[in-house]
Order: sequence, then C-alpha cells, then structure tokens
Amino acid sequence: MKLNNYLYGAKKIIFMNYLKYLITFTFLFFVIVLCNDLASFSDGPPPARTGAPGELTCYNGYCHNSFLLNSGPAETFLKIDAPEAAYVAGETYIIRPTVLSPSMQRFGFQLQAVDETNKTSVGQFAFDSTEVQLLDNQGRIYITHSLAKTVADSAAWELAWTAPAAGTGVVNFYAAFVASDNSGNRSGDYVYTQNLSIQESIQTSLNPSPDAGLSIYPSLFVDQFTISLKTPHAAPIEISIIDLNGHEVFYDSRTLSLSAFSYVKKIETSSWARGLYIVSIRSGQSTWVRKIVKS
Repeated sequence: MKLNNYLYGAKKIIFMNYLKYLITFTFLFFVIVLCNDLASFSDGPPPARTGAPGELTCYNGYCHNSFLLNSGPAETFLKIDAPEAAYVAGETYIIRPTVLSPSMQRFGFQLQAVDETNKTSVGQFAFDSTEVQLLDNQGRIYITHSLAKTVADSAAWELAWTAPAAGTGVVNFYAAFVASDNSGNRSGDYVYTQNLSIQESIQTSLNPSPDAGLSIYPSLFVDQFTISLKTPHAAPIEISIIDLNGHEVFYDSRTLSLSAFSYVKKIETSSWARGLYIVSIRSGQSTWVRKIVKS
C-alpha cells in the first residue's frame, strides 16, 4: 500500500512538472509569435487596411485598438498637387500622406487609389523603396510603409502617382495612419483614416490637347526616356530638367531644322536618383512643363 502511494505521489509530481513546463513553453511560444507579429507590422501592415468600403484598418481585431478609430488628437492630410482636384490622364502627380500627432513617436500608413465603378486599383505609383513598399492583394494595389518612421510629433511620405487612361472618371484615394507612442506594443496607439476624391479633367477628356506636338515617354521610367517635340515652324528650343531640390540634371538648347521642325532626344538616366523630375521646354512663345518619375 505504501509503495502504491509512493508511486502515485511520484507520478503526480512528474505530471505537475510536465504541466508546468507545458504552460511555460506555450506562454513563451505566444510571446515569440506576438513579438514577431509586432515587428512585422513595423515593417508594414497586411494589405486591405486602408478603411476603404468593405475593408479594415489597423484598429480592427487585436491591433491598435486602445482608442476608437479617429478618436485621437492628431490631424491627418492627404494632398495631391492636381490643380482644382482634377487629374489629366497620363499625367504624374505628387501625393503626400501626412499625420501630425504631438507626443507620438512612431508613424505608419497605407494607401490605395480606386475606381469605384469597377472596384479596381487605378494609376501607377512610384516611390522611395527605402521607406515605402507595394502590396498586391488579389489585384488591388496598396502602398504602405516599409519601415515605420521613428520621429517626434509628425511624419509625411511622398509618392508619385501617374493618372490612368482617359475615361476612367472619379478616382478615390483611401488612407489609414497609425500614430504610436513607440512603447513596443500596440497599446496606447491611435488609428486614423483619410479619404480624397479627384475628378478627371473634363476639358482634357473632351478637347484635343494643345500640346499634341509634345510627347515624353514613358513618364514613369527606369534607365531612360524620350522627349519628342514637333512644331509648325523652325524655332530655337531650350530643354531643362531639374530634380525636387532644384538641381538641373539635363540641359539642351538648339534650333530646329528647317526641314524637320522636330526634336527627338533619348535621355539616359542610370545615374539619376529615384524620384520626381520637372521637365521645362521653351520654344518661341510656347512653354511646356511636365512631371516625370524615375522608379
């Protein structure tokens, strides 16, 4: 009887030790998984977190939900440099998602451009890949931070967006932001949403372009692009290309041939940095300004 009691006690001790180790291992496993999840979110959230119709934000579920969506003190902005909030098909514009949140230390965002008629992504984005990345989710394109910005009080990103083909119509931009206290966990963070709608330029869609003699292709390029200009008469032309810092990266000046009245120039850009460039062309009394983007 004593032996049986001894064996029962020994088995009980072994079982309790096993149970303790199992609980400890399970706890550590979930801690590791959670930490890895938190780290991955600092490298960008999963797609479909812009708050667009039918989509979530990073507030939902077990994410940054200490406070109600859009309940914090921050200000968020989604601005595009399209005059009168109207885009011209094929033109490139700069979009600036911005969040201002005093006392916060880390920021992230996700954005998409949508044609509501077809529920599809429209236009083409270019950006600095050290800060921003592209996610493709079942044909929907999302632009999000690749590494959350650790700065005080505010953060902003700059994206180039090339408008879609003529006839697309209204384009809606949906964006969501996270303003974090940088505590290493999701508590204490705020989530905000911001939307922007822009119309297609009716005048450009219905009337022929007054700059039909000018072509710059592609406007979103990697190592080279071509400028083609035709004029109705011989004239001196000047072409200047500058970056966003105001540095001139290309200049050419010449008089068009009496027989051709045309200028075609392929420009190599392998040494150029990624980003937006402004092309300024002057010929006689005419001036053209175009934006191009190296991706």
